[in-house]
Amino acid sequence: MNMKLKLIVGVVAAAVALTFAACGNKEKNESEAGKLTSQLLLKNDSTVYGLVCDGCTDSVLVLLPSDDSDPVKYDIIDATQNHKEFGKLKIGDWVGIVLDPDDPKVADIVIDLDQLKGTWCYKVLPQFRDIASMSKRMQRRMMKDMPDSVRQTLLVPREYGFTLKRQFSAIPVGFVGMGNSLEDESPVVYPDVSKAPRVIVVGAGPGGLFAALRLIELGRRPIVLERGKDVHERRKDIARISRDHRVDAESNYSFGEGGAGAYSDGKLFTRSKKRGNVEKILRVFCQFGASTDILVDAHPHIGTDRLPRII
Repeated sequence: MNMKLKLIVGVVAAAVALTFAACGNKEKNESEAGKLTSQLLLKNDSTVYGLVCDGCTDSVLVLLPSDDSDPVKYDIIDATQNHKEFGKLKIGDWVGIVLDPDDPKVADIVIDLDQLKGTWCYKVLPQFRDIASMSKRMQRRMMKDMPDSVRQTLLVPREYGFTLKRQFSAIPVGFVGMGNSLEDESPVVYPDVSKAPRVIVVGAGPGGLFAALRLIELGRRPIVLERGKDVHERRKDIARISRDHRVDAESNYSFGEGGAGAYSDGKLFTRSKKRGNVEKILRVFCQFGASTDILVDAHPHIGTDRLPRII
């Protein structure tokens, strides 16, 4: 595990090095319409860069080099078997290949650089200005006598980051607050709360359901109260409205598990003007069965047929 972590850290470090090297040549990068020119390459960098082309297999990578020359085939069997293929290669992705020094057609390491895009964070633990000049004994005494309020306020790791974009351009984002942006992309873990303190949630619409999920994350056992039926039983009552013109006052388009939008067209939107990042909400939908397309679509749409099943 430690070796794997070190290797991943090395990959990110290499990408960061390329990032800041390229930042110094930003104008040249833009003037070349996105091409990785020789001016952007690090000195002595033997990595081969290009785009993944059609014709790739589990053992062969077809690469369109960054100099627009003809596509080249590389053997990636060794990289795959040695767990040195980073990312799931897709046609059109920007990749970097470290070649076998004894065979220029064999790849030792394959990195899907497009999958490194995003906000990368690093933590910095604040230190007192003069602590380096203090003796170890003085440092221990100072820490022992420090009030808890000061300790909790000052000695908290600060997290900073930068946004890595395609072609190695990077934008510093400064202090990003507590919580790692990479952790936000991981599936949410819901612990067993069967014996935890209960919290009553009234209504099983979107607000109630996500409130219940958040309570589980915080170690509480939500009890959700809903006047209507579960989402599958509601389907029968809703069909009866158009077929028999009979409306169940407790189970219809408005009442029941999933709320009024459960049997809508499945579009996701909010009218709120004061909202934070909704990416976590979309990822929770994906975790429970929605298509990952909603993470990138301008107008995310789950679909009428899928939404009740996800609920």
